[in-house]
Amino acid sequence: MNGAARVLKGTTTVLAVALFVAVSGCTKKPDVASSRTLAIKTETDPAALAQLRNAAEQGNAVAQTNLGVLYATGKGVPQDYSKAAEWYRNSADQGYAGGQSNLGGAYLLGEGVPQDYTEARKWFRKAADQGDVNGENNLGTIYYRAEGVPQDYSEALKWFSKGASQNDAASQDNLGGMYYDGHAVPQDYSKAAELYRKAADQGYVHAQNRLGLMYEDGQGVPQDYTEARKWIGKAADQGYAVSQHNLGNMYYLGLGVQKDYPKAVEWFKKAAEQGDADSQLTLGGLYANGIGLPQDSVAAAKWLILAKAGGGEGATESLSEIEKQMSPAQIGEAQHLAKEWWAQHQQR
Repeated sequence: MNGAARVLKGTTTVLAVALFVAVSGCTKKPDVASSRTLAIKTETDPAALAQLRNAAEQGNAVAQTNLGVLYATGKGVPQDYSKAAEWYRNSADQGYAGGQSNLGGAYLLGEGVPQDYTEARKWFRKAADQGDVNGENNLGTIYYRAEGVPQDYSEALKWFSKGASQNDAASQDNLGGMYYDGHAVPQDYSKAAELYRKAADQGYVHAQNRLGLMYEDGQGVPQDYTEARKWIGKAADQGYAVSQHNLGNMYYLGLGVQKDYPKAVEWFKKAAEQGDADSQLTLGGLYANGIGLPQDSVAAAKWLILAKAGGGEGATESLSEIEKQMSPAQIGEAQHLAKEWWAQHQQR
């Protein structure tokens, strides 16, 4: 066992989708409050879905966007990206920014429409020009990632700043990443921490994790393992796999908490079950060495097989080492368990 590895990934720009978010000023002057309420209720109330669909069919742009979101997420209706894109377009064609931003996202990801970065940028720009925070963040994202455009950190900074000025958590998080990495601005850990905190206070998991890691390392804030554990724990409790891994690591090393191997295993398992390759790799090592749980070579090999498939660094070497100590029957069992895991998780 080489120890539990902490995950500190580089700045991750986040694509924003308008989930039941509505603004006024649409051509049809939709009833924003009722459309949002109906969308939230549709999972458990067929009548609410019928009302939402009726409003969408009558041309309510907000309802059209929200119905598209339901089809994209499979909530209350069978998941159907094509229908989602169709409803987004109906809304976007009326000039509704939420529909425009979501249609741009569909083109960016190739969900329900052919992947087309030019179309994505067009629709993001339409939404952003109306001051829509999702459009602003998404436009900044494609300039940051160089998706269909030359990479342009200055443009990304401009659009992230617009969204952040409206207190949009995703934009604040992405802008914090710009200051953390020094892209288009002087590197400034204090400013990064300030922006991460604003997003973290809104419950934004990526920012909570980054803020926690800054407390762990003493970057832009005083080093404080208790604060690190608090913020990483907030994100982990929301199911964010990277933070679950990092919280497991804190219990493994005793940072901000009492060292507790079984508790570390608990958090590594949560992240591993979500497909986090680093946690799968770590869990494989813990099983191989009997740390925090009984030694189990078959279970170790299963998780290392999954980690290898997920690109976990060092998984190939670790798997080869443990297989040297296993019988062909045990190796076959581990491979079977890994295949079963894949089959179960591909259905989710």
